[in-house]
Amino acid sequence: KAVFAMLHDFDFDARFNVMGFEMTLAQKGQDLQICTNRGGKFEGSCGGLQGKAKVGDIYYFDNIKAKGPDATTRTLPSISFKIK
Repeated sequence: KAVFAMLHDFDFDARFNVMGFEMTLAQKGQDLQICTNRGGKFEGSCGGLQGKAKVGDIYYFDNIKAKGPDATTRTLPSISFKIK
């Protein structure tokens, strides 16, 4: 239901809030479906894409922006998930 940032094996508890991201759904034989989401919770067109994937489809998350405890917004690395 949401994209969130977690720090693993970190010395202290630093929380990051996802400010937004771009999501792409790649389905075999179909055009790419791309949406932009504000905040971490899936909303609008990204909320609709979130439930469309079938086995073998891939979600790509790019341009993930997160604000840290120092109020600095950072761009996080892209991630992808293949539905199995």
